Amino acid sequence: MTTIAPVEQSIYDKILAAAPDGERLRLCLQCGNCSGICPFGYLMAYPPHRLIAYLRADRFKNVLDTDTVWMCVSCYACTEVCPSDIPLTPGLMTSAKEELLLAGNVPSELQSALEFSQRYGNPLGESPRKRADWAKDIQPEVKIMGKVRQPVDVLWFVGDYPSYHPRVQSIAKALTKVLNALGVDFGILGPEEYSDGDSQRLAGERGLFEMLAERNGMAFGKYQFNEIITTDPHAYNAIKNEYPGLGISYPI
Repeated sequence: MTTIAPVEQSIYDKILAAAPDGERLRLCLQCGNCSGICPFGYLMAYPPHRLIAYLRADRFKNVLDTDTVWMCVSCYACTEVCPSDIPLTPGLMTSAKEELLLAGNVPSELQSALEFSQRYGNPLGESPRKRADWAKDIQPEVKIMGKVRQPVDVLWFVGDYPSYHPRVQSIAKALTKVLNALGVDFGILGPEEYSDGDSQRLAGERGLFEMLAERNGMAFGKYQFNEIITTDPHAYNAIKNEYPGLGISYPI
């Protein structure tokens, strides 16, 4: 008996099936609006509209050998100008990054950030125990939820860079002064806070994003508060728009 090997699903078909509204990729008119507005389109060997053309022709392997997709900064400009309303940033570009991750074509800096996120819960490779160190000398003392064990009105999701990076810690300290001046009853998660995972998701690491989201969701569920605030735009997007899809829903 002759055994017929199964037909391998093309990357184009995989992206059509997996990406949000992936079927809309079929509506691409090849007008080039996306590539024209992309801030790095002129540097890309395969800007968005050409990337779709190569996917359709089942020639995505050409793309795998370039750094085209990693030039995407997820600014959503291409998505905004597409006349066919194709979700290029959350659909095409993020799914293409997933394929590059699977192929092992990952910039070393990104690889380190992803590994640090999995190991330490933040892309900077810092210890979780140091996440609240920026607040040590602040008076009145910033409430760390795991220590005070009491309800607060507002849970502040500080974010990775305001927690660890000296240049951005000034933002966290300034907001602390504002909240105290307004009399806001707030607390932070401190060492129980993980990276929001939004940047990792946009880099194609959906599984890592879900792991980080679930850990944050577990921390949220341990404490009583009325709402979450954050100065981090990625954290805001993740908690407001992405976490609810994982059953983690809180007002922010």
